[in-house]
Order: sequence, then structure tokens, then C-alpha cells
Amino acid sequence: MKNRIILVFVICFVVSISGFTQTFQQVKPRTIKMLKLLKPNGGEKLTIGLPYKITWQAAGLKNNVKLSLWRNGSRIAGIKKDLSPGIGYFEWKAGSHDTGIAEPGSGYTIKIMEQGGDDSKAADSSDFPFTLQKLVFQKVKPPVIAIMKGDIIIDKPSAASFWDPGEQHDIVWNNTFTKNQETRIDLYDYNGKTFLQNIATVKLNDSGTTSKYAWTIPDIGPKKCRVKIFTPNGSEGESQMFTIRVKTQTKKYKVYATTVNKYKYYWWKGDSGSFSVGYNAVDDPGPGKMRLGYQNHWTSSYGGQYYGFAYRSFLSFNMAPYMGKGLVLKATLHYTVFMGNNCGIRVYQVNKAWTNPFSVDADLTNENVTTTVHNWMASASNNHGLMLTGTNEGVLTKQVQKNNTNCVCFADNVYIELEILEKQ
Repeated sequence: MKNRIILVFVICFVVSISGFTQTFQQVKPRTIKMLKLLKPNGGEKLTIGLPYKITWQAAGLKNNVKLSLWRNGSRIAGIKKDLSPGIGYFEWKAGSHDTGIAEPGSGYTIKIMEQGGDDSKAADSSDFPFTLQKLVFQKVKPPVIAIMKGDIIIDKPSAASFWDPGEQHDIVWNNTFTKNQETRIDLYDYNGKTFLQNIATVKLNDSGTTSKYAWTIPDIGPKKCRVKIFTPNGSEGESQMFTIRVKTQTKKYKVYATTVNKYKYYWWKGDSGSFSVGYNAVDDPGPGKMRLGYQNHWTSSYGGQYYGFAYRSFLSFNMAPYMGKGLVLKATLHYTVFMGNNCGIRVYQVNKAWTNPFSVDADLTNENVTTTVHNWMASASNNHGLMLTGTNEGVLTKQVQKNNTNCVCFADNVYIELEILEKQ
């Protein structure tokens, strides 16, 4: 009897243990859900129509989540559904919902909820209410009833725009969504996030497909910026990044010349055509003055005699005090003819230092010596000055002219006027 009792007990114990093991294997750990709304969480003042990022944290959710707008404990409408819980944020145009735009006021909250039909859906709401406020314009006008809304394409400023303070430039945009609406134009920093200043608020009804606003560039440079455009119906646009340069001003300077005057002559005598040649600085008109042109003298006596003179002036300019001042916009040679007969003056850029004034490496230019001065500013070793001559120097190639023409002039007040764009 005892053996039977023990056997039955063992069998029952084994069955009980087996049942317990089977039950234990069927129990699975329960997934813990977590969904928490981070922003807005109370106290915020959000401007209707401007972007605002709703953020949350989520864990253990199988389904997507949805957002809804509430006021004073009552649901107004949905904001967005089918959002992935793991993304953690939604870019919201403040006040917008499935059926329109919320009225300005306080008492608003956002609710986030897991989608699905079971009773264990995770959900959370703003801890405290926030406020929705109107987009404030410079001029108060009745609200505009928007028919269409969408992206505003801004053509200007473009990425290639470099605008200077005090200049006036057109902001140009496609007006599909701004016609006959109050349109706010704002200036933001380079990343389009930090507001800098309001440019204007306009209401245009242009007949074409584009609108423009003439903007006087403010003195805030150097700065990389973007222009943003908003309308009350939620349409908005952002320009490419452009540059407002540092404020500059144009100044003019006079750089007076140091002058050296030379002349060369030929004497032709008799039928043999023999020449005598010479050059010197006799009759130099004095410091800072020029003697230019040519003289021919012919006489038939002694079998024919001819004298030919060619006059040249060499000008040097000290540009050292002006190097680094700024950008040379223009450089112009000036002089005043005070005596003689000016039959034309030629201006040359001297390329190399000279010893023989009638064998000079030079290129013909004119009184606009901007390119020449740029070359001088690039390196002081390039500055070999200018050479001025008359238009007829045939005597230098022994081209005898049997006439008595004289085109000689004297000039002073010789200087180069520099127009420099300087930084302030």
C-alpha cells in the first residue's frame, strides 16, 4: 500500500512539474510603450503661418502616430496622421489643421496618439496650453481670404548677387500665390533661421507672372543672407544665399608727375643727303611741365637745308602711398596746354627702364590709364612711367619733309586722377 501511494505521488508530482513548465514557456514579456510630447509643452507664443517644429519621444510603438489640435479641452481637428513614431518631429505651419487655420488666442494644446484600434494606444498632450497669435504686419488691414497657397519662387537675389549698402536692387518673385495679398518680405541670416529685419510689407496685383520690390540695401555687411517672403494664407518662399558687402566709398586722388623733357633733331644738308643727329634737354620748360610735338624747317639755300625736331616728355608717378587703399576704379591722365599749337598728343606706357630716350620699349595707350595703373599697383617694379609725344615723329626715321610745319605745345598741371573704392 505504501508503495502504491508513493508511486501515485511521484506520478502526480511529475505531471504537476510538467504542467508548470509548459505554462511558464507560454508566458512572453509584455512590450512597454512610451510616447511623450516634448514641444509645444506650454507657454509658447506661436505665430500663425510661420514654421514650428512639433517634437516627441517614442518607444515600443508598432503603429504610426497622429497629431491633433485641441483648445480648452475640446478637439478642433487633426493636424497630421501616419507619422513614423521614430522620426520624432513634424514641421508644422502654426495654426494649420485638416479643415483650415485656427483662430488667434490662448488655451491651445497638441495631442499625439498612436494609431490603431486597441485600447492600449499610447498618447500624450501638452502639459500646459500655448497661444496662437496673428502674423503682425506693418500696416493693419482686414484679413485676406486666401484662395491658393503654395511655394513662392524667389528669382532675385540669386546666389551670384553681391549687393552694396546704399544701392537699390529689385527683389523679384513669382506672384502666383501673392497677387492682391499682403506680402511680408523679411531678411534672414545665411541659413534662413535667424530673423534679421523686416524689409517691407506690400500688396501687389501685377498683371504679369512676377512681382518686384525695390530695396535699398542696409549697411550690415559683410554678411551672407537670405530673403524670405510670407503671406497670411501660409504661402512662403526663400531666396538663395547672397552677399551684402561691406560699406565702401569712392575717393579721388591727384598724383602729380615728375617730368623729364628730351628732343632729337636731324640736319639734312645739300643733295648728298648727309645727316647730323643729336638730342639733349635744352629748352626744358621746367619741373612738372612738358614740351611736346615737332618742328620742321626747310630752306633752299646752300643746295637745300632741312632741320627736323621731335620733342618728348617722360612722366614718372609715385603710387606707393595709394597701394592697398582699395580698388582703383579709374585712372585718368590730365594736363593743361598753356602755350603753343597742339596738333595731337600720343600717350605711351613705358615697359622697361630706358637710357636712350629715343629707343624706348613702350605701348601706345591713351589718357585713360586705368589698366596701366592696375599693373603698377600689382608690383612697384612695373612702374616705368609714361611717355608723351607729338603725332609726327618722321624725323626719327629720317623722313625728310620739305615744309615748315610746327606743332609744338607746352603743358603743365600734369597728374593722374585716381578714383578708388575704399572700405569704410
